[in-house]
Amino acid sequence: MTAVERVLATASAEVGYEGHALGENLDNFKANNPGKYNKYARDLDQTDMFNGTKNGADWCAVFACWTLWKTFGMEVFRKITGIPARSLAAGVSYLADYFKAKGWFIPIGTGDPQPGDLVCYRNGIYWQHVGLIEKYKDGYLYTIEGNWGSPYGVHRRVNRLASLSLWGFCRPDYAAVPGEAPAEDPKEAVTMTDEQFAAMMAKYLAAHGSELATSLDKLKPAAEAAGWSEEARKWAVQSGLFSGDGRGNYDWGKALTREMAAVLFFKQATK
Repeated sequence: MTAVERVLATASAEVGYEGHALGENLDNFKANNPGKYNKYARDLDQTDMFNGTKNGADWCAVFACWTLWKTFGMEVFRKITGIPARSLAAGVSYLADYFKAKGWFIPIGTGDPQPGDLVCYRNGIYWQHVGLIEKYKDGYLYTIEGNWGSPYGVHRRVNRLASLSLWGFCRPDYAAVPGEAPAEDPKEAVTMTDEQFAAMMAKYLAAHGSELATSLDKLKPAAEAAGWSEEARKWAVQSGLFSGDGRGNYDWGKALTREMAAVLFFKQATK
């Protein structure tokens, strides 16, 4: 699984959990609810994640932090979020500030959301809420969010992105997760020149025995030296079936396209 898939699996396993009215039986998904006590704040209150205890308060940002922490552990959590010890990240605006400081915050309208992002909602000038993005497809945003719904709990939401009032998206540096393959830079995929491609193709064909590379622009079949196809090749040239390029190059090692095959069949049928 990729780092993002692991985070989403952690969050998905919590869907259906409801806030508790009391700070007890917190591992039970529906005991003594509704309320704001929850196992996510309880767990993180036992670490140095926040600047104080958070159980019993609003917990959407707590759930987002818990999901990343539970998946990767504290050391990796800090590395991929920029959130330090004894942080203010239980507040949505402060959570976003840590990502902004790293250049990992994408304001609304400047880029599309991605799975694993934390979406930050707004209410006027206030940072209102945060959720974890599962996917963005056909203009719709699919999220898993804590401290939301009725009763308040962990629920999935689906909304048209254009209908939401948002600040933007916090994007953890998932590439920094140990064992995670770095995302391919799309610019790297288009830097190969025609000459480099021709050289690599010649090397490949030679290694697989279909032809020997004598230059970048002219390839001869390996069979030419062995002679097993010599008689057939001479017949094809003498009969006019193959005409070549006029310079003695018949491209014996090239693949035969349907268009080429049609020409060959036509020549044979109309002789």
